[in-house]
Amino acid sequence: MRLIPLIRSFRDSHGPDSLPDRQIRDLYARERERALDAAALAEILAPLLIEQLSKGLPGALHPPPLTSDARPSPASPRASAGAPEIADLLDGMLAQENAPAAGRTHRRP
Repeated sequence: MRLIPLIRSFRDSHGPDSLPDRQIRDLYARERERALDAAALAEILAPLLIEQLSKGLPGALHPPPLTSDARPSPASPRASAGAPEIADLLDGMLAQENAPAAGRTHRRP
């Protein structure tokens, strides 16, 4: 749903001065600044997160070989150097989750 019809509806219900244009401009400016801050923070934190994941989860970057019951994923070109892609990290995490854990003590119902 678009914001302009909502603003129009709010003003129709509560009066034209209930939501001044200046207040709407201020809200847009603050939200735009918050989005830009979040994007900048993500650019800073993403490499750090990848580095920490690669240190803490050794199998995350190089998943174990597929077992006979696992389906291979479609081949995709991957960079041989540099930071791993998000898909690589997710593949590694899923492979660890699906791998039989040695000494697992919980039982499934």
